[in-house]
Amino acid sequence: MPVRADYDFGRRYRNAFSAFPGETTQHVVVRFDARIRPYITETTWHHSRKMTPQPDGGIRFEVDVAEPREVMWWSFCWGAGADILAPEWLREAAREEIGRMAENYSVSSVEPIPPVGSD
Repeated sequence: MPVRADYDFGRRYRNAFSAFPGETTQHVVVRFDARIRPYITETTWHHSRKMTPQPDGGIRFEVDVAEPREVMWWSFCWGAGADILAPEWLREAAREEIGRMAENYSVSSVEPIPPVGSD
């Protein structure tokens, strides 16, 4: 299928953090601890990023993105070294998702894996 002559990929995805485009943006703030800071500062994660060093060695990371949940999902890869600060609805969504993730790993929901060669 040919691409329309007026299609501009860069314009369509300029507000995407990763995959989800959009015309409007929301401001997202994530605090990373000192252990994670080098990985955050060495890469341009998004063109709108603003990073502010924190007194304890961590970093405050701010972006304006079309789909804030992308930043939430990305922040999960940094584990407890990341803390979503804003917007509040995204912080609450992260709290709920982490709760569901914790249920996946609860002792009662994990079936024991039989030892190798036991079948």
